[in-house]
Amino acid sequence: MNNNMKSTIAAIAITLALVGFAQARKVVVLSSEEITSGVQRAASGVPVLRSAMKDPNSFVLEGVYLRPPNKQGISDVCYSYRAHNSYGGYSGTGTARLNSKGAIDSVGSSSDDELKQALMPCSPLVQSMSLDVTAQVNAILHPTTAVLVHSLTRADRQAVVDAMNAKMQKEGVAGYVEIAGDMLTVHSERATPLRWHAMLLNKVEMDGLYQMEITTLAYTNDADQKFVYDLTKNVEVK
Repeated sequence: MNNNMKSTIAAIAITLALVGFAQARKVVVLSSEEITSGVQRAASGVPVLRSAMKDPNSFVLEGVYLRPPNKQGISDVCYSYRAHNSYGGYSGTGTARLNSKGAIDSVGSSSDDELKQALMPCSPLVQSMSLDVTAQVNAILHPTTAVLVHSLTRADRQAVVDAMNAKMQKEGVAGYVEIAGDMLTVHSERATPLRWHAMLLNKVEMDGLYQMEITTLAYTNDADQKFVYDLTKNVEVK
């Protein structure tokens, strides 16, 4: 087989893979229960992945992502990470999958060829089409560092809101945060059910709201999406 034929086959394979990924993106719908379960599974898989490294102490978790659930409601988990190679240095970002059977597989690195990388179950493209739960998993793995804000008083609230607005601007998000009484409202063009449930699972942010004595959290795109959470009862307001 000549090089042209090999290139053609590789191009076709990559095209088919991209089509498959695009189709998968359309069906990424996770309920709050599926997200909660997925985050717990993802956190439980990190020690297993770390132990598979040549130098476990060098392991750095960079990202955790949930894929669409299977018929049993179980999501594959994708990880991106760094760890020392055989020469004792970092050679790039690796990827791995925690499959629906609870096993770590498809471990690879950025040094793999493009075709192999594109076809991996947890390639960077797949991760971009998945739900990012890195913050939630880190909050479980590192509970002592999860609370960043301590005993905020009412006088501190506006400073926190200003910081949240500055963060949204820095990230290029069209929207703003405001506070009225004991209710904090996040206006964002990106408001979706998935982002809403991810927000509720973010222990750092929720702890901060409790310490600010916020009783009601609202998240809206000021159009067709609005979500409300009662922090005093720990329930969503339908």
